[in-house]
Amino acid sequence: MNGWELSLVLVGVWVLSGLTGTALMLRQGYHHPLWFLWGVLLGPLAAPVLLERAEDTARLVSAPRRGRPRGGLTVIVGVDGGSGSHHSAEAVRDLLGPRAGRLILTKVVDFDTAGGDGEPGKHLARTERALLDYARGVDELDPVVEVVAGRPADALLELARQENADLIVVGPPHHMFGGTCRSLVLHSPIPVLVAPARSRAYAAHRS
Repeated sequence: MNGWELSLVLVGVWVLSGLTGTALMLRQGYHHPLWFLWGVLLGPLAAPVLLERAEDTARLVSAPRRGRPRGGLTVIVGVDGGSGSHHSAEAVRDLLGPRAGRLILTKVVDFDTAGGDGEPGKHLARTERALLDYARGVDELDPVVEVVAGRPADALLELARQENADLIVVGPPHHMFGGTCRSLVLHSPIPVLVAPARSRAYAAHRS
C-alpha cells in the first residue's frame, strides 16, 4: 500500500468514525444537518465530544395552552403532524366520552428545534400554532397543549409518568412515528391506543 492509498484509508476511517458519532446524536434526538459536519471534522473524537454536550432527558419546551383541571382519565395524545394523527383526539372523544378527563396534546420536537433562535425558533412557533389549531377542533375537551423535546417514544413515556396518565394515544404509524408506535407498545406500562386514520366510511358511520 503506497502513501496515497494509506491516506485515503485514514481519511475514510476518520470520516466513518465521525459519522458514527453523528448517528449516536441522531438517536439522542438531534437532527440538525450541521451535526454531520461536526462529525466529519471531529472524526473519532465526535462520539465523546458530541455526546458529552448532548441532552438525553426529555423536557418540556412550551405549554401554550394549560386547560382546566378535570375529573376522569388522563390521556396523552402524541401528535406527529401527519393527517392521520389529527384524528387521535377525536378518537378519544368518541371512545371515552365523559370519561375523558385531562387531555394532553403533545408534539415531540428534537433538541435542536427546542434550543435555538432563528429557523429553529420559527419552526417551534409553527408547531405551537398547529397544535393550538388542532386543540380548537376538540375544544369541548379543553385540552392541554404541550411541546416536549426528546426522542418521541421516550418523551411520551416520560410525560405519561409525570402526569400519572391512564392512556397514550398516537396516530397511525408512518415515517418517524412507525418506530415510536412499536417502542410505545413494547415498553409502555399503561395502555397504548393506535388510532386509525378516519376513513370516509368511518366518518359516515359516526354521522
